[in-house]
Amino acid sequence: MFYCQRCGRQIADDELRCHFCGIVQEREGTSIETKPCKKCKEAIPVNANYCPYCGLDQATLFYDEMSLDDSKDDQKEIRDERENEDDSLEDPLQTLESFEINDPSDVEKFLQKIEEESNKIREANAKKYHIAKNESKKPGLIVSTKLMLKDWLTVDKRMGTGDFWWGYLGMYLLTIIVSVIMGAVLAGIYMYYPKMVGTAFDVMFTVWMIFFFITTITAFIRRFHDSELPMFMIVFRFIPVAGELFCLFFAMRPQMISNGRYTFESKSKRKKRTK
Repeated sequence: MFYCQRCGRQIADDELRCHFCGIVQEREGTSIETKPCKKCKEAIPVNANYCPYCGLDQATLFYDEMSLDDSKDDQKEIRDERENEDDSLEDPLQTLESFEINDPSDVEKFLQKIEEESNKIREANAKKYHIAKNESKKPGLIVSTKLMLKDWLTVDKRMGTGDFWWGYLGMYLLTIIVSVIMGAVLAGIYMYYPKMVGTAFDVMFTVWMIFFFITTITAFIRRFHDSELPMFMIVFRFIPVAGELFCLFFAMRPQMISNGRYTFESKSKRKKRTK
């Protein structure tokens, strides 16, 4: 006795078309894609609504004792791992019971404890979200400056401390090199078109300063993302001298990782990769 793959009613063993719903039955031996029945584990057509052998509706959730036991074991293992993680991240406020604010040594120990626990949390989250300290494996003047130039229009990612400071130094060194090149070009223009020197200088200087300003602005934004500072702080960069010093001061803030919102890969690239 078989069951119809479509309606689930009993039909004869040699009946190839269900006399209830009229659907042709797919039997073994034909080249069809199969799946295991949720109950009897027999190979049945992948589009079958009911198992031809035991008649189980494949839309029914079916659990056996083994799968339940395995699931419980897996859940217990996950809980144990989380408890171990929680135990490794001690709460520094627990030390307040024996904390003496008038004792400088206690204050120093307490601050060290907070720093240690903060580092543990950062390392745990860095491992969880696969975020290193810098995008470059080994930050340096050349590699970090190249990275800053490559991402001159990118703001939706992080920038590590090492890459930022090396890249920032590289931008100022590039300014010196560009100034030397501009001087040589202006000298050549002066020899043939002396009246064009002023205009040429204004154009070249303006183009470079716009490029320099945009590149450093976006680098500050990425650095703020890495230290989890609000992006609106970049408005201070538009204040001459004092604004740049203000942003440089906060760019020294260490890396913070409380979530995976920003990584060293831009959001646009992540979306393309996940499609």
